[in-house]
Amino acid sequence: MVKNKLMMMNKEEIYIKGKGEVTIIPSDIITINSTHVDKPTRIYEIWKGCKIKQNKTIDLFIIRNHNPWVDINIINDTKLTKEILNYTQDAKNKIIKTYKITSDIAITEYDETWSPLIIKSANNFYSREYATDLQSRFYKFFKNKDNAHKFYNKVIEKHTAISDELGVSFEDIAPNNIIINKDFSDFKIIDISSLRKEKFTNKYSLTQIIYGDGANDLGFIDPIYLNKEWDKFLDKSNPITFCISTYNNLNYLKTAVESVRQNSYFKDAPFIIHAENCTDGTNEWLEENHKTYNLDYYIDKNDIPLGIGGGMNFCADRVETEYIMFLHSDFYVTKNWDKSLLNVFDKYPKEKMWVCSHRIEPDMFGSPQRPGTVIVPKDIFGAYHDDFNPIHFEAWAQEFTEFNDFEIPKGEGVSGLIRKKDWDEIGGNDPLFAPASWEDMDLFLRMLQSNFKFVLTSKSVIWHFGARGSHRLEENNGQSSDRQRKSEQINQQKWLGKWKSFPTFDEYGMINGIQ
Repeated sequence: MVKNKLMMMNKEEIYIKGKGEVTIIPSDIITINSTHVDKPTRIYEIWKGCKIKQNKTIDLFIIRNHNPWVDINIINDTKLTKEILNYTQDAKNKIIKTYKITSDIAITEYDETWSPLIIKSANNFYSREYATDLQSRFYKFFKNKDNAHKFYNKVIEKHTAISDELGVSFEDIAPNNIIINKDFSDFKIIDISSLRKEKFTNKYSLTQIIYGDGANDLGFIDPIYLNKEWDKFLDKSNPITFCISTYNNLNYLKTAVESVRQNSYFKDAPFIIHAENCTDGTNEWLEENHKTYNLDYYIDKNDIPLGIGGGMNFCADRVETEYIMFLHSDFYVTKNWDKSLLNVFDKYPKEKMWVCSHRIEPDMFGSPQRPGTVIVPKDIFGAYHDDFNPIHFEAWAQEFTEFNDFEIPKGEGVSGLIRKKDWDEIGGNDPLFAPASWEDMDLFLRMLQSNFKFVLTSKSVIWHFGARGSHRLEENNGQSSDRQRKSEQINQQKWLGKWKSFPTFDEYGMINGIQ
């Protein structure tokens, strides 16, 4: 009798789609204290056995006001609030069924057969047995990389649809705010209190959705183990084709090819070499060594040179893999440089991207330091093909990648990793700018206009000897070649003819528009 009186004190009016307002009274209440370490403890309630029809009861989850709370612009908009309640009560919309949203309380369905995607410090109130079982099911499902990508895509697509259809978004989409059924075949978004009257913008990586990165603060999921499982999946194929277009740069080309085959993660990936108008022995070297390095090579002679951009187009047209990796013949790549670039695509799987390595260069021009490039004195690692110290440089590069983890929103000409379909969509380099200069800025501007994301990562490091393929320093007493100087002048005018104004640049030195 005392219990019934107590329950009567805990009643609420909720809205049920197709039925309207219903008064509910629980037959039992279970309280759960949150385990936040960075915020005050929240008290959640599970209301068991709430009758909504003569012979039907439901269990409800009660969330009392806390900071942060539902956007006041939603709460004050009764029409929008009703739309949200109706929307969530349609199972296909993948949001926890919600029956009430006010400034004081949010009420949703509760189903104990569904689990959070991960357990973190804020929801660490499950038993060890429960957590171990969830962890086991998580690994069983997500160690398949295809499952991880499909799950991520579905979550992002649903958040986008919610934003498009309701004009609202969830501020916090960490994996502890997603619940899943027993076999991970279905999910629901649950953090109603983080609703905002804002458009959803996808700034979330694959790992942020799957295991949370920073949200995985208890180490519930082991990222190293999971990534090793994903690498097994990756090892079944070579998703990348390496591409170099070269002109009379044999000594550096040899170094580049050897480093790619020695240091790449995908050592056996297809490798296309385009040799245009070469007279320095490059053609003969390719003929003699293509089997040793497993190269697909093309000897090309053109009265009007394709040049750097056109050579990239030539190679790209022959690529059959999912990704193209462009590099120049005056590069030396370090251990797993290619895998580190591919990892960025895993972080942002739905983005069109141009992803680049961090460069190290000898100071050939007296240039200042710039974001994404470290310029060092010539005697640190050597400055030429015959004095370069790869052992010293590789040791330095390994330490650099171990102690740095940053991304710069910037593109460099190459090394650049891009999906073949995205390269084809953008149309590659404009032949207007052959043979050299301004073609990369033109490409990047078009990419920006097509919503490409640019990432230069510290986790991939290459040595760039410094414009040996374009400026031809050794052939011209340390000065830029006539071809390069003329191309820069002529192509500047071609740029103005095409774009009508000079480019503008951001704080990273990346083109961001035109004047």
